[in-house]
Amino acid sequence: MFGAQVVGAGGSFGWESAVPLVDVTWYEGRSREQKEKLARAICEAFVEIGAARPDTVHVIFRDIEPTQWFKSAELLEEER
Repeated sequence: MFGAQVVGAGGSFGWESAVPLVDVTWYEGRSREQKEKLARAICEAFVEIGAARPDTVHVIFRDIEPTQWFKSAELLEEER
């Protein structure tokens, strides 16, 4: 699952101050190398498509244990 939001620095939400923040929540188990490769690809996409400066793009990875992920009160791990 991916969620992306754009937040403004210093409480301002003008185009000049927009900071792309991509929050990636997924099952744990990816390597540091995989995360770095994905973070670079996300950054490049924001630069090429979103006209963002590379130094403003933030990526956060949230690694979740499968036993901690529920949907409609059902453990998703059981669906796998």
